[in-house]
Amino acid sequence: MLLLIAMAYAPVYTTSGEAGGYGRRPGGSALDQSVSFVSTLVVENRAFPMFGVLFGYGLVMLVEGGRRRGLSEQENRRILRRRSLWLLVFGTVHTVLAYTAEILAAYGVAGLTIGLLVFKPHLKLGRILAILAPIYLATSLVMMSVLVADGDSLVHPGYATAEDWILRLVGIVVGPLANTVMFPMFVFVVIGIWAARKRLLDRPADNAPLLKRLAVMGVSVSLAGALPLALAGAGVIGVGDVVGKAGAVGVALAVWSIGVLAARVLDAEGGQGPAETLLRRLVYKGSRPRGSTRRHQLPPPYSSAV
Repeated sequence: MLLLIAMAYAPVYTTSGEAGGYGRRPGGSALDQSVSFVSTLVVENRAFPMFGVLFGYGLVMLVEGGRRRGLSEQENRRILRRRSLWLLVFGTVHTVLAYTAEILAAYGVAGLTIGLLVFKPHLKLGRILAILAPIYLATSLVMMSVLVADGDSLVHPGYATAEDWILRLVGIVVGPLANTVMFPMFVFVVIGIWAARKRLLDRPADNAPLLKRLAVMGVSVSLAGALPLALAGAGVIGVGDVVGKAGAVGVALAVWSIGVLAARVLDAEGGQGPAETLLRRLVYKGSRPRGSTRRHQLPPPYSSAV
């Protein structure tokens, strides 16, 4: 995993301006372009979720280890706070001397904020995720748009000029905020806390079926999320500057055809789309027939009650 991180960020230090990646079209040879496509698809930001989940899992292990040693709740909070603050310090040094978008300081921010959930076992983490997910969906879309549109957005400051050092000092604040606001850091930490509550990694043999399902789902979501950026970097999408009216209509037809096909498949299986399912659950959540203690079942699709 550390090798993947090194491979993902090494091109940031190139000065040719043709490294590509993160949705930007690369220059160079056909090999450079192929490596850029594969890197965007399976390397860049692919380790970020796993480390976030493991960080959340580790917070629970840290606190529970303290409890087993007889530490008070106040002492456990103090240790978590000190650990998070030191991560901020280490991250600050790393920002100034090495990489301005480093992740250690972001983990410190996460520990001081969302990490406090480890002391709130009564809170349902699903509700926390339901609040965070739409927020991060919006900010992630903004970040993807910036990466694709701004070819200079990943320029790494050097050490030679005053401007370089100003950018590094600015990165002390901007870096952790960007990594916790523009990327779904808190979502991954919350998932890690949930996994620790379930003891998924403490007893992997007992949880093998669930872990396999999570692995398949996680890899699938990862590839699906990276594919638009990879295609944009390859020039397959984001072609508004090279197609005319006919091409635009063709893209619209292709998108419509995929939507119709997906709807037909869902209809054949008796299911509804994700937006429809979410809307119906939100509308009928907690509703009960009059005089009944049982929750009202969702009405069938296309019912007059919708």
